[in-house]
Amino acid sequence: MMTEKYCPRNEIRKLEMELWDLKVKGTDLASYTQHFQELVLLCGRMFSEEADKVEKYVGGLPDMIHGSVVASKPKTMQEAIEIATELMDKKIRTFAECQKSVCYECGVQGHFKRECPKLKNNNNQGNQSGRNNSPARVYAVGRARTDPNANVVTGTFLLNNRYASILFDTGADRSFMSTTFSTQINITTSTLDHCYDVELADLSGATSKKQHSNC
Repeated sequence: MMTEKYCPRNEIRKLEMELWDLKVKGTDLASYTQHFQELVLLCGRMFSEEADKVEKYVGGLPDMIHGSVVASKPKTMQEAIEIATELMDKKIRTFAECQKSVCYECGVQGHFKRECPKLKNNNNQGNQSGRNNSPARVYAVGRARTDPNANVVTGTFLLNNRYASILFDTGADRSFMSTTFSTQINITTSTLDHCYDVELADLSGATSKKQHSNC
């Protein structure tokens, strides 16, 4: 081979060791893939079968995508690269979206309302002052369907063999259900030692002191 003729054996050995230890740095999959392919051309005798190259390539992937690529069982290097690239792109997009998340309480990016330090401080002050009622927020399903800016998802789901209109809101403090619907499902309730003052979308208020177990 051309490599064996013009590249000293000790240099080839160094390249083989580099290839053996090669792994993705951070999320830079493109650089890893390019360098891997370059080293494979120079160290061809390390891999007698395509499957050996695939196994080595997948072995250098980060934990965040390694398991998913293995589960996909790629047969060729091209398949392995395409699967890994798609998964890494999804991970990077998801991370970027999380970084853009804005807290409804303080307006700061990087965390949701349920994780807001301001809320935690307010709760601590409320506990120290002996207040028994805790504030909570809940949106009406009708508003979520008509407000394009609402950061919520709605849908109809089956709960204990009853169809329910459910709203998922990442900024809500607790989950609530209507008293009418709660009487139609077989779920045990218990009384809390404190109340929740719930503010609805129409600015009306309600007080809740019942908790549904395993719900």
